[in-house]
Amino acid sequence: MGVTLLFDKEKAAHTAAFLLLRNGCSMGGKKLMALMYLAETKSILERHAILTGGTLVSTEDGPALSECIALFAQGFVDPFWKSFIKNAANGCIKLADPALKPARLDSLSLDDVELLEEICLKYKDCSEEKTEIISRSCPEWEPPHGLPVPITVEALAQTS
Repeated sequence: MGVTLLFDKEKAAHTAAFLLLRNGCSMGGKKLMALMYLAETKSILERHAILTGGTLVSTEDGPALSECIALFAQGFVDPFWKSFIKNAANGCIKLADPALKPARLDSLSLDDVELLEEICLKYKDCSEEKTEIISRSCPEWEPPHGLPVPITVEALAQTS
């Protein structure tokens, strides 16, 4: 059975905005997706709590959050996401407002912020390609050979 959680669109947008804010307000979409996945799994494994509630899946590009794949693919047409995130050229994603203050990301708890700071610090100097290689090295990830494949609770638990 895949890890299916209750997706929190607001918290996911705030998570993405926080990661962008701490990474110069812009980054490649694949890197952002990888960082969101790494943050989600770190939260589940270390805090025994979800961060965004995104469904964990294996994709051709590495592990990801299924609902975020859809939001990224739609170009952030969702009004809430659009107020924080926008597409830029060459697959990059930017903050909609580069002057965004972290206090606006009020769905993130202090524990969430601490976890996200750890992710930012650990991967801040990684290129998009390096981040993809790192995420593909997660033991729970398996090449799906087509459509995304759910990552099971058992597979995720075996990695800890």
